[in-house]
Amino acid sequence: MNPLRLFLTGSLLKKSLILVSSGLLVIIAVIGIDLSSYNRLTEQQTILQVSMSELEDGLFQVSIEQNQQKKSFLMKGDQWQIDFRLIRLQPLFYLLLPENLYQLTRLSNRYESDEDQLQAKRYVYSLKDNNNATDLWHLFKDNIEYIPFIQAMYGSAVFMPLLDGASYKVNIGFSGLVVIANNDKATRAIYQWQ
Repeated sequence: MNPLRLFLTGSLLKKSLILVSSGLLVIIAVIGIDLSSYNRLTEQQTILQVSMSELEDGLFQVSIEQNQQKKSFLMKGDQWQIDFRLIRLQPLFYLLLPENLYQLTRLSNRYESDEDQLQAKRYVYSLKDNNNATDLWHLFKDNIEYIPFIQAMYGSAVFMPLLDGASYKVNIGFSGLVVIANNDKATRAIYQWQ
């Protein structure tokens, strides 16, 4: 074999390897920079705010603000409660969708005493989007063993005291939902809560 040809082939191979390696490093760097722009699952993110005002003795207007849209509901009771559906993805799929999936399902009232909880007037409002004709929750739940990207599906609820002027933040993180007082009245309501 011609020594000149062997030299050019070896040099071409080296240049090709260097070029491919450099290309891979650039791709890895771009992916790393892009992934660093996502919030970590261990950090909490505020998904909605709940505030209330007492209209008359024991009757509250409860407002829920989510994505800069506000809805208001009337209710009586000692506490408000919001029910959610949560879907947690397998860790491998965090690269595609690095957040928990959640859906608000219901707002309702609660009472401190068991007797009131059984006999007093209940206020229950659907928070689901009625425009969505399909409900993938039931499809996923019924076939979870065949869906490799879902780690867990579960319902969850958060509740806090009703108090005139109180405002709360509802946060979601890797471990689920957390409610945080958003003003002094909410902090006082939590501390006085039995």
